[in-house]
This record gives sequence, C-alpha cells and structure tokens, in this order.
Amino acid sequence: MQCVESQRMAEDLTSDASNFVATAREAGVLSPESAQRLADEATVLEISAEHLALRKGLLSAVQVDLVQTLQKPLDTIPGYAIQGVLGHGGMGVVYRATQTNLQRAVALKTVLLSLVTDTKAVARFQQEAVTIASLRHPNIITAFDFGQHAGRFFLVMELIEGEDVSELVRRNGPLDEKSAWGLARQVAAGLAHAAQEGIVHRDIKPANLLLVTPPAGFGLPGGLKMVKIADFGLAFPGGQEDAKTRLTDANTTLGSPHYMAPEQLVNSQVDHRADIYALGVTVFHMLTGAPPFSGPVTQVLAQKLQGQMPDVRVQRPDVSLASADLIARMTRTEPTARPGDYGELLDCIDRVLQETSGAPQASRTNHASSVSASQQQSSGVDFDPTETILIGNVQSRRRAWLITAPVAGVILIGGLLLAKRRQGRNPSPRARPVSTGRREYLFQGTLTDWRVISGEWGDASDTDGAKVLAGSRGTARRQLSRMAGAERQPLEHYRLALSICLHKASAVELQFGIIASKELDGLRSVCRINRSGQVWLTSRETDSSILPSPVTENSWEISPDTYYPVILECFDNVWRVTFDGQIVGELPSADHPHRSEIRLAVENGPAWFSDLELEELALQRK
Repeated sequence: MQCVESQRMAEDLTSDASNFVATAREAGVLSPESAQRLADEATVLEISAEHLALRKGLLSAVQVDLVQTLQKPLDTIPGYAIQGVLGHGGMGVVYRATQTNLQRAVALKTVLLSLVTDTKAVARFQQEAVTIASLRHPNIITAFDFGQHAGRFFLVMELIEGEDVSELVRRNGPLDEKSAWGLARQVAAGLAHAAQEGIVHRDIKPANLLLVTPPAGFGLPGGLKMVKIADFGLAFPGGQEDAKTRLTDANTTLGSPHYMAPEQLVNSQVDHRADIYALGVTVFHMLTGAPPFSGPVTQVLAQKLQGQMPDVRVQRPDVSLASADLIARMTRTEPTARPGDYGELLDCIDRVLQETSGAPQASRTNHASSVSASQQQSSGVDFDPTETILIGNVQSRRRAWLITAPVAGVILIGGLLLAKRRQGRNPSPRARPVSTGRREYLFQGTLTDWRVISGEWGDASDTDGAKVLAGSRGTARRQLSRMAGAERQPLEHYRLALSICLHKASAVELQFGIIASKELDGLRSVCRINRSGQVWLTSRETDSSILPSPVTENSWEISPDTYYPVILECFDNVWRVTFDGQIVGELPSADHPHRSEIRLAVENGPAWFSDLELEELALQRK
C-alpha cells in the first residue's frame, strides 16, 4: 500500500513539474532546454519544479508567481480572469485580464507583498494607485480598482491597445511639426489637469505616451491619435512633498536622464515646470528621431547641468523658427525661464500650430540616426542617445532611475556618475587609484573587438530602443589594452564599468583575471548575478565547470528589465567588484597580474549590456 502511495506521489510530482515547466516555457520565462532540464531534475529529486527553479536561480519569486497565476487564471484576484502577460519586473506583473462582472478588458498590475520589504516601496505603489484614481482626463490612463488579496496588491487600469510615441517614431521616422505639436498639446492638457490636482509626473518621455484611436465623435485634427499619459509611479502630490510623504531618499531624484529637467539632478523639490522641460525634450525627439543629447549618460547629465541645449534645426533645418523657439524656451535650464503654467504653454503651442498650418508638411524621412556630426565627434562613440543607465537602488519599474545628486551637483569620477554608497565593507588599499584620463568605450553598436566563444551574441535594441550588446547564451570575450606606440599592451591598473540587464536570462557573469592554460579554458574570477537577486564573487576553472561556493554572496531585489551598474577595478594586487553602488568584495590579483581579458556569459538569455567603459588607472601612494 505504501509503495502504491509513493508511486502515486511521484506521478503527481512528475505531472505538476511537466505542467509548470510547460506554462513557464509558453510564458517565455524559461527556454525549452532549461524547462526540460528543470522538469527532469525535479522528478529525480522528488521536489516541486517551482521550488527547484527558485533554489537554482532559474526563476525569481515574481516569475514563479506569474507561472502559477497563468496555471490558475481565475484564482488570482476575485472578479478578474487572467488572459495573458503584458509585462513583469522585479516586484510584480502586469496582466491582460477581463473584469468578469462587466466583461471589460483591463490591465491588472499585481505586486507580491512578500517582496515588499521596503515601506517606501509599499507607499509608492499605494500612492500610484491613489494618484491615478484621483485624475479624470481623456489624456490620462484611468484607474478602475485597487486593493489587496492573498498576499498581493493589485491595481486595475484601463487597457491601452496600441503603441507608444517612441515606437511610432522608431517605426515611421520623425514626425511633421503639426503632428508633433498636436500630440504635445494633448500631453500638456493632461498634465494641466494633473497640476490642478497638485501632481507632478516627473517622468514624461515618448515611451510613457501611449497612442489610441479616439472614440467615435471625438475626432482630432489631422487624424491624430489620442494620447494617454501612463506611468504615474514617480508622481507625487506637489503640495505634500515633505519629510513624511517623500518616497525617495534625501538628495535623490527619480526619472529618465535623457528627458528629465536639470533641477531633478540636484533637487527633489520640483514642480510642474520639470514636466514642461521633459515635454520640450519629447517634442525634440518627435521631430528628430532622438532626444537632444547623445553619448554616455554621464556626458548627457553634465551637458544638461551646463545648459547646453542644441537647436532642433541643426538636425531638422526644415523645422520652423516658431517650433525651435518654443522648444528652446521649454527646455531652459532655469525653471523660471520656461512657460510659467500650462495655460501659457497651451497658448504657445496653439500659436505654433497656427503659424505652421499653412506651411508644407515636413519630410517624414527617417532622421532617427541623423545625430549631428559635432555630437558624434564630441562623444567619440557611436552611442544610441536613448540609452539610459541606472545608478543607485531602483524603486519603480521599467527604467525609472534613482540618481544620487549631492547638493553641489553631479560628481563625475572616471567618467561615471557614482551612486551614494550603501553601508558595507570599505577596504583601505595601500595605494589610491586615480584616473590617467585615458578611457575607451568597449561597445559602439557592433561586435568589433569582441570574440564570440560560444552561443549567440550581437547588437540589439532594448525595450527603449537603445542599441545594446546582447547575448542569448554562451560567452563573449574582449581584450583590455592600451596603445603604446604602434602596439597595444595589457593594462596594469584599470576600471571597467558596465550596465547589466538580465531581461530574460536566468543569470549573467562577468569573468576576469583569466589565466589561460589553453586558448579558452583556465582559472578565472567570476561575478555572477541571477534572477533571484544573488550576487556572487567566486572563481571557476572553465566556462563549463560547476560554480563553486561563493567567496562572497549578497542579495539584491533584482528587476529583470532594469539596468544595474557593475564596476570592476584592478589595482594594487586587488580585484574589487561593485554592484549597484555597493562593494561586493575583493579578490587578490597577485597570482595573475596584468590579465586584461574579460568575458561576459549569459544563461538562458537574452541579456543586455550597455555603457561599457574602460578607464586606465594609476596608483597614488600614500
């Protein structure tokens, strides 16, 4: 009898594992190969597939919850039937769902309470719901419901079927003036309503402006789409921003660097004029195919603080003087030099539309890649201007960046905007590394100087359209060296910085200090990051060898579609690794000095890498 019962339990486990991995594979969170290995191993070990996936770091808690939800679509939130997944991050998932009593299609956002250990994150999610619910305007997404059930917060919103402005520009090329300002006028009208309620959005950009077909009888001039402003997760009630209600740390701000106003870099106390600035940059993007600044994000931030705003006519000579003047005024460095309120801004937009109404339509030739030669030369890099970098600890979904900005401004050290360091071990080396001023960008849109060891690697566009180095699986390698006369020589001391986005990968690795006994194999140090938020510093013998126990292990709250900064420093016989502004640990480098090869490895990708910058260091003895 006991044997029969054991056999039945084993069969149930096998069936459950098969169902779980099949759903995970259909949802795109596990590759077919990983899914099959997980099912087989779970059966052999006689444990649940979801428990094993968590233990091995193949899936995060949010992804496991996603798969379980899709297996039981009627049991997640009472009154709503899950139809599919619209997107997911480190803390929650947005589902396409049906509100059963009204048979209405909705977007259902859920957040696992077990992952919300930060009271500020809880407050931010609740505030997003309250903020959206308080706004009633045709150009702002409508909230229908909010609550808590079975260990989840949930927010039910209007489901938008269509593309956003960034996708429209990427697909069709830059817009003509009338279309750009027609869309901008709708955004200004929605923001005017939000401002009347004391709310500042703080993250206006093309990707947050969704486009829908206007309802019957609500025609827009020129056949324009209707704009719906999305993602009020960064908004705050303007009149209530004080020590008790602020959801960001002191001296920090949230937003997307290519669009945010300069005052957001140095002061969290911003008003509606920050949104006017971001809307001006967005109009620039609509007219040219890209935001005003290209190059590394640190360079973008420095240019903003210095007030270096280019004239839109450099890239679009056919744009009218009226358009150029209004964009310039909206993007003044000083908030007081911008339009004072939305009534004034709407009047300005109407005048531009009136002045351009008789003008021939601007060319719709794709200018997306027509960054001015002067900009490219100044950066020295063919760098997608929509690329963004994370610095600090992200509190919101999808490229909402937390940037530490001391009162004195943005501190540029070695070409990087360094995050405020969290508490942790702060070693004191015998010598202090200082920059020599020599630096190089290691990815300029192609795989030049990179060698693919295994798997699939190439350039790709991420969810914001930025050009990134992408690995679906396997390993790619690159030598780190400098020119010495006519030859390249290995670097003795250097700092390597890059931003890593796991996207769909189960884990990524930065491998360094490689002593090659053969061409590819050999002992190497490894910084490993997996979807469960474990950041390991360890070593391994080969690309295929089993990872040993970590020398150091840290835990982070990882969002798969967020970029995290990683810094590797080699100096004074030490390898030091920093992740997301915190030192992960150090390893001695005396046994393998001057080993300047690095490798990037991806498991079950794709994963994305951006902002790869190499800087030579010299030692300054105490």
